[in-house]
Parts: sequence; structure tokens; C-alpha cells
Amino acid sequence: MNILLNVIKRKQKLIIYAVFVIFIILFSIINISNYINQRNEYKEIQKQKFESALTTTINNYTIITNMLYDLYLNEDKVSVILQQAIQTNDLKQYHDKLGNLLKDFYQVIKNYNIRQLHFHLKDNRSFFRFHRHEKYGDDLTNIRESVRLCNETKQVQIGFEEGRIYNGFRFVYPLFYQYEHVGSVEISFSFNFINESLFSYLKHPTDFLISKYQVEKFVFNEELSNYSVCLLNNNFMHDLNINFNNTKTVFKENIYFEIFSKNEIVEINHKMNNGDFFAEDGELHGSSKIFVFMPIKNFKNENAAYLITYFDDETKSELLLSKITISVFVISFIVLVGIIINIRERKIKLEKEINTQLQKMNDQKDRLFSVISHDLRSPFTALLGYVDIIIDEFETLTKNEMKEMLLSLRNSSKNTFSLLEKILNWTRVQLDKVYVEKQQTNIDLLLLNVIDKLTDVIGKKSIKINYNSESIEHEIDKSSYEIVARNILTNAVKFSYPNSEINIDLYKENEKIILRVKDNGTGIKPELLNRLMNNQLHESNYGTDGEKGTGIGFELIYEYAKYNSGKIEILSKVNKGTTVYFTI
Repeated sequence: MNILLNVIKRKQKLIIYAVFVIFIILFSIINISNYINQRNEYKEIQKQKFESALTTTINNYTIITNMLYDLYLNEDKVSVILQQAIQTNDLKQYHDKLGNLLKDFYQVIKNYNIRQLHFHLKDNRSFFRFHRHEKYGDDLTNIRESVRLCNETKQVQIGFEEGRIYNGFRFVYPLFYQYEHVGSVEISFSFNFINESLFSYLKHPTDFLISKYQVEKFVFNEELSNYSVCLLNNNFMHDLNINFNNTKTVFKENIYFEIFSKNEIVEINHKMNNGDFFAEDGELHGSSKIFVFMPIKNFKNENAAYLITYFDDETKSELLLSKITISVFVISFIVLVGIIINIRERKIKLEKEINTQLQKMNDQKDRLFSVISHDLRSPFTALLGYVDIIIDEFETLTKNEMKEMLLSLRNSSKNTFSLLEKILNWTRVQLDKVYVEKQQTNIDLLLLNVIDKLTDVIGKKSIKINYNSESIEHEIDKSSYEIVARNILTNAVKFSYPNSEINIDLYKENEKIILRVKDNGTGIKPELLNRLMNNQLHESNYGTDGEKGTGIGFELIYEYAKYNSGKIEILSKVNKGTTVYFTI
């Protein structure tokens, strides 16, 4: 009987052990399965983050190209040349005419990383490539789908496209002369600039691969030497024109063979050839990474290129915890719960950060559109008004009247240029594209130069400038210091009464260099002063002579002061005046 009881007990124990083992195995499978799902979710987040960064970057550049198109390119003096070129077989005459008209403008916009300014006739022939002005007249119908679509639909086309010389994101706009469609113009940014912008968002480098088929089909023969076949996938090529400053020690030719196994490379090739958007695990320099491969479609919806980046793999340690859950069930269970909560919290936090960033970018876009649509309208209306008067009354105007008109036209042009310069400086801050280069500088001479540049607006109000300065040399970023000083003085003049005085003092105090600008103007209301001191958005106020501003002058002062480790302090009383201190 005892033997039977012992057998039954042993069987019961075996059953309990078996159930316990099965339970542990099932729990481990569920645990590992959950981990795999979480890994996939994490990869999806990295993909979304990469895609969101590219979308935000392109949206920012769309704002800039829209502004250039509206302000400079969509003008009759430009489109009439294309209209004349259409009616003749002698393209060179009008080709040269357009080049002479816009050569200075092209030199200016090149400083803002614009790579191409390319005009096309309405029959899709290339009319003027500012980056290769000697090449024109070639038919782009079967080469540049963006040009064909723009000329066919007469609507703006934005997207990636391969080219005969350069590859990049194209912004192609239709051109009209007296409501007649005459052609189109393309504005393209340097891919280096786009890569730098992506790096500023992601803090990770990016590799760019272009389809070998697209290169062989479209690129000029003399440009083929600028490409090399990619060792990762021989259906893609490296564009040697692109200088990836942040990737020289990362995305070298053989790096992928150090990261992935042969079987993984075969799988990656298969996915790339299918145009998949995917993420892969990899190890770089002993650290776990997630590599994201994002396909770039062209205007024909073909898989034209790939952008590749990587993110630090923050979930790799979780795999080890999942593997030991079979022997350490309780600990693994607790850790797993913590991991799930942590991942979900990170996901929610990341989504909030992305939404906050997108909302911020939308607010910046709306504000820039508001400035462009409202504040640029008045000066351009004035410019056009003066031009119309000169044209309509050219025969009857005396020399003195003509001179007065031209002086007014010049002043209005200066005001417009100053406003545009403010917008561009503000845009650099928003895109985090302010480059600081400190050097030993005579600040006294710099301020005298700022005052000299504002002589016209100061003289218009008959304002007396009392300038007192020590001869001070210091290591500063000249450009940002000048922007701060110019905006402080511009505001002082704007809100000063005619025939009043402005005191400007430059001095040292307790190892600090202080610029003090004091006016006797309208002063600032306490509630507005509080918003200014906190660098909050505000509406622009009119000056004492009806001057209209942008509402971004003080924002420029605060933002650019930071690049010299500066501090801004404002003291003001309504109807008494304002004193601004800029201390570095």
C-alpha cells in the first residue's frame, strides 16, 4: 500500500514538474514573442522618425522655394524672355539675356545651399541651367518627368528626381506671361544640405544610394565618372558629388559587410530590389544598431534611390533578459512587465515629441507665411507704385521729379531688402543653420559700420546719434553680433520721435562688454515688455512714422545674442523711452 502511495506521489510530482516546465516554456515563448513584437514596434518608430524628419525637412525647403518663386521668379521680366525664346530658333540670344538678368540673384541664393536654378520652355526643352549654363536646348520630355508634368498640368511639382547632372529633391514651378503658359523653373537644394538637415533632426548620419538603372538611363556620359557601384547592392550606385561630412568614417564602401552577414545581405538585396521600407538589426563598432532603409520614389513612382541611416538599439539588452526567463521565471516576469511599460512609455513619449515638433514646425510655417503674405505686400506695392508712375509719366517728369522718384524707389527697395534679410535670418534660426565663427574683432568699428548702414533711416527722422565708445577688441562671431546690434538700433529709430536723440554706449564693466542703446521714444507697455523678455510671439507695432515691422525683430535679437553667449535686458517706460543692454 505504501509502495502504491509512493508511486502515486511520484507521479503527482512528475505531473506537477511537467506542468511547471510546460508553464515556464509557454510563458517563455509568450515572453519572447512579446519581445519580438515590441522590437518590431520599436523598428516601426525608428522608420516613422526617419520618414518624419525627411518630410519636415522638405516642408521647410518648400517654404523657402515658394518665397523665392513668389518674390523673384514669377515676374514678367523673367517670363517674357521665355515667351520671346519660344517664338525664335535663336535660343542663345534669349538664353544669354536671362543669364545676365538673374546672375546676381543666383550668386546670392547659392549661399543658401540652392544647387540648381533651371529654366525650361513649355515644350520641355532646357532653356538655362545656371549650374551648367553652357548646356541648353536638350529635350527633357523623356528625361525629367517633373518638368513634363509641370508643363502639362501647369501646377507645382515637388519630389525626388534623378537628373542628367544632379540628383535631388526638385521644386518645379510653372511660369506665365500675361496669363499665357511659357515654361517652368526648377529650384533644387544641395543634397548635402538635406543630409545636414536630417542629421540635425536625427543626430545620426545618412547614406544615399541612387538606382543604377536611373543613372545609366539619364545621366550625361561625361558625368558617369561621378558615380560608383555600391558593394552592398550592385543595382545601386554612390553619387560621388555628395560629400557626406558626417559619414566619412561610417558609411564607407565595405562597412555593410562588417555589419551584416552574407545571408542578411542577400535578404537586404531582395528587399531593396522590391522597394521595401524596412529596418534591420546590426552591430557597428561593437554597439548594437537598428539600420533603416527608406526607398525614395520619383515622379513616376519608381524606386529611384534609398536613404539609409541607423539608430542606437536601446532594446538589445532586453533580449538577454528574455532568454533567461526559463531558469529565472519570476525575475524574468517582473523585468518583462517593466520592459513592456517602459517601451510603451517611450513610444508615447516619442510620439508626443514628434507631434510637438511637427506642431512647432507648423506654427513656424504659419508664421512665416503670415509675414510673407502681409508684411511683404506693402513694400512691394510701394515699389510697383513708383515704377508705374515713372512709366506712365516718364515724358512729363522733370529731372528733379525723376530723381525724387528714384530716391523713393531706392529707399523702398532698401526697406524691402532689410525685411527679406530679417526673414532669412529668422529662417536660419528655425532650421538651426546658423554657423558660428568667432574671431578677434574691433567691436567699436563694427558698431560704427552698423550706424553707417542705417544713415538713411536715421536721417529721415532727423534723429541725433550720440555715440560714446571705448576701443574694445574681443573674440566674437561678427555676423550674429552685427545682427543683434542692427536690430536693437533699428527698433530704437523706429519708435523714436523725429528730431529726438538716441544714445549709444559701448563700455567694459566687471570683465563684461556692454552695448547700451537708449532712446526717448514711445516706450513699451508692461504686458508687451513681459512677452519680449520671455521671447514670446507678439504682433508688430507701428513706428512713430507709421513704419510696419515683422514682429520677429526682438526674436532675432534674443536668438542671435545666444551665439555670442550674450544676455539681453530691456528697461522701458511708456512715453519715456527704452534702454536695451546687450552684454557679452
